[in-house]
Amino acid sequence: FGGGIPYIDTVERLDFSSETFSLPGDDLLENRGYAAGVSNSNFGYFGGGRSPSYQSTIDRLDFSNGTMTPGNNLSQARSNLAATQSSSDGYFAAGGEGATRPCTIDRLDFSSETTSTPFGAGNGLPAGNTGSAAVSN
Repeated sequence: FGGGIPYIDTVERLDFSSETFSLPGDDLLENRGYAAGVSNSNFGYFGGGRSPSYQSTIDRLDFSNGTMTPGNNLSQARSNLAATQSSSDGYFAAGGEGATRPCTIDRLDFSSETTSTPFGAGNGLPAGNTGSAAVSN
């Protein structure tokens, strides 16, 4: 778990076997809340959020040693976005507040750690989606 309100940079690790929390090492690279996260078996990625300005950054958490490094950016700064993943890609969708509510879906390719907009900038979810949730199978 990373970030929160008030805008903080703390990252906490949940050990599934014992259901206890600990601090894994590095924190987010800056204070922020309203971000979204995806992961694969090696890394966790925290994208977007506010600090209090909207963010496009993605921070990468290395699960093996708890270090945080900067990743590629989302196509636009936004908060209150939803995220989900497949085994090969993470997806960050929608977000924003007020009049700024983008519908763009950004894809993070886990193998190359590059980002793209597979549906084109400004396309994806219906305009106005914010604060939604996502799941995958």
